[in-house]
This record gives sequence, structure tokens and C-alpha cells, in this order.
Amino acid sequence: MVIVRPYQATANQAGALKDDHVTASRAQPCGLLSSVFELCTGKHRPRVSLPCGCAEDREQCYRGDREGVWDRLWTTGWNRGGGGGGGGVEKGRGGVLVYPGATFSSSTLVQKEGADGGRGIVGDKEGDKEGEDEVLPPQSRRQQKQGEKGAKKLSLGDLLFKEQKLPEDSAKPGNLAQRIGKAIRRPGAMSKARVYADVNVNRPKEYWDYESLIVQWGDQDDYEVVRKVGRGKYSEVFEGINADTGEKCIIKILKPVKKKKIKREIKILQNLCGGPNIIKLLDIVRDPQSKTPSLVFECVNNTDFKVLYPTLLDYDIRYYIHELLKALDFCHSQGIMHRDVKPHNVMIDHEQRKLRLIDWGLAEFYHPAKEYNVRVASRYFKGPELLVDLQDYDYSLDMWSLGCMFAGMIFRKEPFFYGHDNYDQLVKIAKVLGTDELNAYLNKYRIELDPHLEAMVGRHVRKAWSKFINSDNQHLVSPEAIDFLDKLLRYDHQERLTAKEAMAHPYFYPVRQAEATANARLSEK
Repeated sequence: MVIVRPYQATANQAGALKDDHVTASRAQPCGLLSSVFELCTGKHRPRVSLPCGCAEDREQCYRGDREGVWDRLWTTGWNRGGGGGGGGVEKGRGGVLVYPGATFSSSTLVQKEGADGGRGIVGDKEGDKEGEDEVLPPQSRRQQKQGEKGAKKLSLGDLLFKEQKLPEDSAKPGNLAQRIGKAIRRPGAMSKARVYADVNVNRPKEYWDYESLIVQWGDQDDYEVVRKVGRGKYSEVFEGINADTGEKCIIKILKPVKKKKIKREIKILQNLCGGPNIIKLLDIVRDPQSKTPSLVFECVNNTDFKVLYPTLLDYDIRYYIHELLKALDFCHSQGIMHRDVKPHNVMIDHEQRKLRLIDWGLAEFYHPAKEYNVRVASRYFKGPELLVDLQDYDYSLDMWSLGCMFAGMIFRKEPFFYGHDNYDQLVKIAKVLGTDELNAYLNKYRIELDPHLEAMVGRHVRKAWSKFINSDNQHLVSPEAIDFLDKLLRYDHQERLTAKEAMAHPYFYPVRQAEATANARLSEK
């Protein structure tokens, strides 16, 4: 088996850190890192906690992070070879994952070393999501004595030890985010959703006021962890079982974030419970010691999209996109934007032809005229409105993301818009949709791009969709598929199809016919 043990810097490593880590204000060594896991909670960035206390100032004590000290410490500490005890190493940056055999059904997790004392840590790779909230590091970290034998006890909070990565736009000095602004919005030309705009206006405050939610915690002892199945910026995800019934489930252990964000996800999942193709929330539990919350969901026998999508036939794509639209139309009709639609968040059990839309951690209630954070969605699926800082966006953001996903499926080009950063993402979009159309969009909403960003975007003629057709994908690209895609990938969010309009598009005629036939047969029985 694999044990997890907090890493502490050796004397040599600590000395290297002392040489590299200086305060931003006085450019002098400020002390040794007391523990790799002792992080101060900063407003904008996690920082190492030093004995001198200078990390209390959020503008100080982060050079060590940007000079690569963290990388050396994490690589040295975590990437160790596994022994016969079942431990193995997956190369990558830091991170502590759960392992087969760990129990979830008590306030601690117990893990034993293998017969030969072999140990290893499974690292995780950096995700691509830029969330609107920073992950808050735990306020305290347990340390274990080196050479300790036998069982190791870990709280749920210990499972989430991992490198606190800075947001990509703020990690390095002199980066694009510091040199280039995005856009300026002039007064006037406000935007409002074309459909479902007043859902939350017409419902009682209790429906959308998630900050007032009183969470009813279930019994953590009812569940056991089996294996790790995924990760996100805000969570680690495991397959588990219900100890009483033996039924499989998915346990999403949340990382330390603001309480209101956790409440928002819970409230939205409760409001959407029972909706078509919405992942079902089964329970909400919390570790009694660390207070680490976990969400328990139904289990879907998902096939990784990178494996599944290349095998899908034309009808399969029509069917699954139609199923996804059912979920989106339902959540939009309930006044909720998902804000993170992408293949990673669409679980498909191909054998059962079952689809579920998951990960509602970035979802939000829509209120007319409200300005929302543009740091949502994953880069390749960000709508133009996010990339030019248009904050009064709406449900149509999800339709752009769906369009990106659909384009990747029919053209077999994943991701379809492959930007290297948020600025380049807008450039990649402009090279396909054209800059004349982009300028028309900006003028309509009185948005002025930063001159540097405008220069980066340049001038491009709209590219015909037919240019993306080749011998490998031509069997998936019909005229109605092109028409459907063209009505999704529009700069102007108000011009995009709504989810309900999309389901009525001719592209889905075969799916609607099949459903009608199936329903007719059921009614005859």
C-alpha cells in the first residue's frame, strides 16, 4: 500500500530556500521555510509562511515561489519511487491523493505501509481552469515523525495537501496581465438575457440566497473511499461505496475555499435535483475533526472523452449534444448558469447511453443587470464576453462553451480554440470568426480593447467552416451541423441560440424522431 507523509525540507533544501527567498520590499533573505505546508492565507495568492512573519504582507514573500524554489522542494519531496508495498509514483507537481484501502468511514483515514516499507506519492497535473475564487490553504498542517512505523492516520484535510498554484495570470512578474489591460466598458448598452431573465426575480429569496443556507450534514461513517478518479481546482474526486448498501458513489472532497462558494454549489445542486441529465446529489458530509466538507453523488460509469469522442458516430454526437441541451435548458429555466461547460464536466456512460452534467462549483444564479466575475470557465471554452471583460453576461455563455465542445467533436480537433493564455484565446477566436465581426460586437456593447491587446488580435478575415473539413471528419460534418455550429459560435451572446432553440434545430431531427418512436412504443404497452 501507499502511505502519505507530509514533506519537510531537509537542512540543505532549507538552506537553498534561504538563499532564494527574499522579501519583495527589502531584497534580503528573510528566514527559513518552517514547513512546506504552512501557507498564509492571502487575498490574491498563497505565500510561504516564514518565522520572520513578513508573509503577513500580501505584497511580500513570494519570490521563492516564482523563482522555482517550490518546484524543487515538491519534486524532491514527493516524486519518490514506490516499493513492493503497492506504492507508485506518477510524475507531476506535488499533490496527495487517496489510495485503495483507505477508509472514509471515520474521522481519520488509516493507511499501513507495505511489507517492505515501500512508499510512493501519486502526483497530479496542473488543471486548466481559472476559477473566480482562490483556494484557501488550511490554517494548520499535521506533521508526522520521520521513520514512524505502522498505521498512519490522516484526516480528510490531509488528503488535500497539494501545491497551492498561483493563477496563471499573476504567477510571474512582468507578465501580460500586468502589462496589458483587457478592455474598457463605456456607460450604456447593458445586456439582459433573452430568456429566463426574471426567474430569480419572481421566486422567493430563499431560492437563490445561498449565503443563508443552513447545511444539514449527513453521516460520514456511511461512506468509504475506494480509489481516486479525478481532480479539479477546488476538489479531489474519489469513487466510494455506501457502507450500508454497498452501492457505488462518487465522493467529491472540497478543498479549503470560502464558505459561501461551498454553500452556492450545494444550494444549486439541491435546486436542480431531479432535473434531466443533472448529476444527482445524494448526501453532504463533513469530517468532524478537520471540518472538510464532501459532496456525495451518484456514480456514472464514464469513459474519458479523449478515448470516447474519436469513436462516436454522427448519430451519437447528435444524441449526446441533445442530451446535454436538456440539462442546460433545465438549469437555465431554473435561473442558473453553469459557467464551466466542457468535455471534462460531461460524464457519458456509452453502454447505457446515459449523460450527466457535473461540477456545479462555478455555477451561479442569474439576476438581470448584475455584473459577474469573468474569471470563470476553462480557457478553451471561455466566451468572448469573458475575454473582453463584459460582466453582465448570462446563460448564453454556456451556449458558447457548448459550441466549442461541439466543434471539437465534429471536426475532431480538441480543443477547437487552442489559446496559450486568455489574450491568445481571443486571438485564436478572431482568426476563425474574423475581426470585423469582433469590432461590431465591441461597438454594440461600447467596449474598447486595450491598444496592446488590439494589436495582438490584429486583423483577420472570417474563416469558412468548410476549411476545417477533412477526410477524417467529413462523415460527421453535415450542412445542418455547420448551420447549428454557426448559430452557437457568435461573438454577440444575444445572437446565440438558446438551449431550447438549439434542441429544435434540424440537426437534431433524427434524435427527435427516435424519441417520438420510443415514446409511442411505451404508450402502446
